Amino acid sequence: MKTLYILLVVMAMFLAGHSQTAAELYSDSGNVKLDNQDYKGAIIDFTRVIEINPNYLDAYFNRGFARSAMQDYTGAIEDYSKAIEVNPSDALIYYNRGSVKNKLQDYQGAIVDFNIAIQLNPADERFYGNRGMSKAMLKDYQGALVDYNEAIQLKPEKAQNYYNRGLAKIKLGQKNSGCLDLSIAGEMGSEDANKAIMENCN
Repeated sequence: MKTLYILLVVMAMFLAGHSQTAAELYSDSGNVKLDNQDYKGAIIDFTRVIEINPNYLDAYFNRGFARSAMQDYTGAIEDYSKAIEVNPSDALIYYNRGSVKNKLQDYQGAIVDFNIAIQLNPADERFYGNRGMSKAMLKDYQGALVDYNEAIQLKPEKAQNYYNRGLAKIKLGQKNSGCLDLSIAGEMGSEDANKAIMENCN
């Protein structure tokens, strides 16, 4: 009886290890397909990973990215939500889900996700920049301005934040300061900023 028990334990360990290896192989394959922008193939691979291991965090995260790239935003949100269930303390998952909600014009929902991302990691300028864009879409330009200021403080070399702040300032009637921000963004290589200057600053 004792020998049989030991044999069963060894077999269970072997099968578990084999399943884990298979999951990792499919995950690696999916990552390669992501790099090659084969999003449909990547989704197939990450789905196989999840079938083997329903708690494989990276599979949900990466499948969510692939689904978003294919404009399956509802599917992407489902994957990011499942990833959050597996690991609720990863700021990047909330950020990605918020970004997808922006694409679905769920700006309030996006702000909620960005708020959580910032609580978990207040040092990432992307979280402030994207929350600012959500606020701007809701015409909360003053709130957007505060976020863009924070984003610029964290990453002053990023043109997009100056561009966005410039537009927010113009919406608030701060034309001269807004055009200065657009000029800075244009000098950094932003074509959108140069177009905005022609439209707003002449």
